Amino acid sequence: MNRVSKKRAKELPILRKLVRKKLQETRFCERCATKSLLVRATCVHHWAGRRWNLLVYDTFRSSCWKCNQFAKEHPKEARAENWIAPVGVYAT
Repeated sequence: MNRVSKKRAKELPILRKLVRKKLQETRFCERCATKSLLVRATCVHHWAGRRWNLLVYDTFRSSCWKCNQFAKEHPKEARAENWIAPVGVYAT
């Protein structure tokens, strides 16, 4: 049984390349940088969600694991910090 749709399966190799590119361009967590912290980025945060805009490079934010989890665990605070897109733009 497939765990992802055929469409998503085609998108995943493209996503991996885009994530690699983003992490090479911006090596430090963008949220930590706003707090004058230099923390190595280990993943990409999808500022505006991951559905229709999964491959929209402009919505990627280089992130450390802690800041990526912050967006999931504290959405109101993350939105107030502009770490999540405003209501109406965000589409998980």
